[in-house]
This record gives sequence, C-alpha cells and structure tokens, in this order.
Amino acid sequence: ERVILNLVFNSLKFTEAGGKVKIGVRLQEQLEARLEANDGLEARGSKLEAKAKTKTEEVFTSSLEPPASSQFLEFRIEDTGIGIASDYLPKIFERFSQADTSSTRKHEGTGIGMALAKDFVELHGGEIWVQSELRKGTTVFFTLPHLTSVPLAAKTDQRVESIEVGEKKRDTDWTKALHARALYEEERTGAWVQEKPVTETVLKERTLLLVEDNIDMLNFLSFQLQDDYNLVKARNGVEGVEAAKLYKPDLVISDVMMPIKDGYQLCREIKENPRLTHVPVILLTAKADLSMKIEGLEFGADEYLTKPFSSEELKARIKSLLSSRDLEREIQHRNEDLEKAMRELKEAEVQLVQSAKMASVGQLAAGIAHEMNNPLAFVSSSLHTLERFVKKLEGGEVDSHEFLEETSPLFQRITLGVKRTKGIIDDLKNFARKDVESLKDEDLNMGIRSVLTLLENRISGKVKLNLQLGEIPKVECVMGQLNQVLMNLMLNALDALGDQGEIWVSTVSKGGNVEIHVKDNGVGISKEVQERIFEPFFTTKDVGKGTGLGLSISHKIVENHHGAIEFASEAGRGTEFVVRLPVKQPVCHPVG
Repeated sequence: ERVILNLVFNSLKFTEAGGKVKIGVRLQEQLEARLEANDGLEARGSKLEAKAKTKTEEVFTSSLEPPASSQFLEFRIEDTGIGIASDYLPKIFERFSQADTSSTRKHEGTGIGMALAKDFVELHGGEIWVQSELRKGTTVFFTLPHLTSVPLAAKTDQRVESIEVGEKKRDTDWTKALHARALYEEERTGAWVQEKPVTETVLKERTLLLVEDNIDMLNFLSFQLQDDYNLVKARNGVEGVEAAKLYKPDLVISDVMMPIKDGYQLCREIKENPRLTHVPVILLTAKADLSMKIEGLEFGADEYLTKPFSSEELKARIKSLLSSRDLEREIQHRNEDLEKAMRELKEAEVQLVQSAKMASVGQLAAGIAHEMNNPLAFVSSSLHTLERFVKKLEGGEVDSHEFLEETSPLFQRITLGVKRTKGIIDDLKNFARKDVESLKDEDLNMGIRSVLTLLENRISGKVKLNLQLGEIPKVECVMGQLNQVLMNLMLNALDALGDQGEIWVSTVSKGGNVEIHVKDNGVGISKEVQERIFEPFFTTKDVGKGTGLGLSISHKIVENHHGAIEFASEAGRGTEFVVRLPVKQPVCHPVG
C-alpha cells in the first residue's frame, strides 16, 4: 500500500493538468516481465533472471517456503509527466536524492519516497525499475512474488499471530499520514489557512504556525497537533513570514526545503523581527547532515528534527520549547518587577537618606542656634553702640573724624558677625539640601571644614579637635552625600567621648585614592556590637537619641562611590573609621 501510494502520488505530482496517469497489474513470469519492460535487452536477461532467483531464495529461506511457481505480479504506474533526465536515472533510488536539489525547488518532496519504495519491494522479494524520457513521461515497474495460498497458510499461523501482536505495539504515524493524505489531497491548491476561523471555534491556549510545502506532511502535522493547538498553515516561506506577522504564533514548525523562500530564510526573518524574535522555531528536514543542522542553528532555529520522526518526539519538543518560553517570559516579568522594585527602593533610599540627614540637623539644632546667636548678639551690640555715636555726631558732641575713629572697629565687628552667621547658614543649607545625583570634582578638605563649622558648639569645651588635612586631589563625588558621612562619623565620635576627650580628623592621598580618618579615644565598640554596626536601625543609644541609620547610610553612600568604609575599635580605648574613595569614578559604573 505504501509503495503504490508513493508511486501514484509521484506521478500525479509531476504530471501537469490534462495529462494522464495509468495504473496496471498483471500476473506473469519474472524474466518475461523484465525483458518485455526493457524492450528486449537480451544481454541483461540471464543476469536479471539469476539475480531474481537469488534474491527470491534469500528472502524466503528465512521466513516462508519458496513459491511453488515462478510467477510474479507486475505493477506498472505510467504517466505523461515531465519525465526524468537520463543522467539522473541512476540516482533515483538513492536516499535524499532529488532531480531539483535547490532549497527553493518548485516541486515538493523529501527525497526518500523512491528509496523507501525500493526497500519495501525488495523486502517482499520483488524488484523495482524505472523507464523515463524527459518531457514525455515516466513508467515505474515493480514486481512481487505470487505465492500459492496452501503453503502460505500452512506455514504462517505463528507468524501472523506475532505480526498481530506487533501491530498493536507499532507506532501508527505512517498510517495516520496516509489517512491524512487521502483526506486532504484536494487542498493542494490552497494558500495558508487556519484549521477553523478564530471566531468559529473555542480557542486553545496556544497557536502554532505550520510551514510545509508537502501537503502530506502538512496534513500529518495538522492531524497530530489539531487537538491541542490552534493551527495556522502556510505552504512556503513567504506565506509563513506573513502568517507569523499576522497571527504572532507561540511556535513555528517549518520545513527546510520549500519553494520561493526556504526554511532558513523564514527562520532568519522571524528571528530578526523584534516582535517575533522570541518565537521558537523547529526546522524539519529529510537530510540528517550535521552541516545542515549547524546552518539551521546559525539562522536561529531552536530545534532541528530529521524526517522521519515520531509524533511523540515532535510533541515532546514542542512542549519543551513552549515551557522554556513560558519560563523566559516569567523571568522577564520578574526582571521587570525587580527593576520596578529597585527604582522604588532607590526612591525610598533617597528619602531615607534625606530623613536621616534632617535628623542629624535636629540633633544639632540647639548647637547651631547657639553658634548663630553669638555673632548675631555681637552684631546687635555693635549696632546699639553705633546708634549712640550717630546721635552724638548729630548733636555736635563729636566731629566726623572722631566719629569715624570710634565706629570703624564697630563696622568691622558687624561685618565679621554677619559673615559668620551667613557661613553657618550656608553650611547648614549645603548639608540639609536634597542631593542631586551628579558627580563633580570636589575639595574634600573644604567639605570637612563646613561640617566642623556646624559642630563647633559640640566640639568646644573639653573636647579637643586635632585637624590634619593633607594635600589631596579633588575627588569626583556627590559632595552633599560625603558631608553626611563625615557628619555621622563625627557625631558618633562625640557621643563616644561624652564631655571630654580627643578627636583626630585627617586626610591623606594614597595612590589613586583619598582617605579620610576620624579617630577618637572614647569608650570604643564591643565585639558584639561591631558585628552589627552597619545594620539599618541598629543602635546602642537611648530611645529618641538615634535612628540607627547613620552608619548604615554612610556605608551605602561610600559603597555607591565605589569606595570602602572600615573601622578598628577596642572597648575602652577608642575607635577609628577610615573612608577610602577613588579620585575618579569608573566610567561604566556611575554613582547610584
């Protein structure tokens, strides 16, 4: 059945409209059949006869008794089609051999039909041969031994039983293919179509695009997949690309060798389309050649199946690719959620840093107010004195020379007081302002002095400050953030000292880095606390006296500047913090 179907469909395929296909069968002697078919090639007769007898004996000695007669059934399939070139005839039974070998050939086919027919015929003890003339037609002959019923029935009871058992276990893909071939043959002239219109069927979860120029293979694929997927079908690469753009399938299954545009071109265009690049592509081919597989994978194919293949393997590959695509989509969604969460976290972090900064300002409020009151009180006192001298000048009690001599020092004191107040306000504004995320080359020594100005009230008295600012290059940084780091370190040092003690603040340049050292001789940090010192909200201070965010935020700021913050401490002997910063930030890693 398979042999006849293959040969008949070949004749139909290569015979134009208006042509003829004849099918015949007759019973005769094998030698007579071959001589007649070959128009009296007597020179080959004895060889053919010997070959036929030898082959018959070889086939049947292992299974059935030799036939009682030498009669054979001769099948003849004759057409008036395009014919076969004489130089190709010797290759006609080779696997994957086709007269037109281009990937965009006009006539569909896999190149295994004739080879398969030859194998089946010879397995049955017969022979197959071809006569053809280009543009006039082709005739294919094959013979099968005609066996008598008595010895066959007597010898094959056990064999038939084993065949029946085997049939139950056998993969029935090829019979399904034949069924589909007969059922859908009239669709040969159709373009790409859906199995059912979208509006007339209950949509399944997935849509597959099938691109195949061989109607039998296309219908076989449809037969196997229609219960589980929505199907869109195309007959060549051009239709396939257009269908992919229109329907945006979840997966594409395509033959490699097709007319107009082959599977490689189809795969490349799908993978180059931004809206389709994620769609998995399975390429089908009859050639199990490694170079072809590599070529397909280079064009972006996700899987490569060699014909013939089992439906179970195809379904497993489809399921695997769709599952992988689902996983990729889930990962993409998770990444998008993660990016959103990171943006929100960054915004929250900025707000948290600002809140911590304002909390520091709150702790300093009393001291800052005192620092501002001193110069303002001095200005106020000087103004009162100046007012009295003005009245004396107006009353003629002093002349202009005496007036200028007495008031010049007052003007100087007023100017100094105003500058002092303005400096404190500027330092406070610089510290408390919301940071803009821009890098500039900044003078760290100047930033340190600004912070120390805000802390003068806390440092005065019994706390001694040792300031050793070295010659350092400007550092690429966000100055407001680093001022906050220094403020946090200084406040911690002052809290550790209590009413008296000593603090050392120094800067030094080392290689491509600048280091800021803040050291105190206070109570130090216990080993238990050291393990948690950079944890958010961890504090050893009394309630209301600290947020537990200072060192955590400082650590994050320094880390964002691609630097490091380290400390060394011993209980009862003090603590030293070292902030190490690169002079220049990495180009590809801006401060976050």
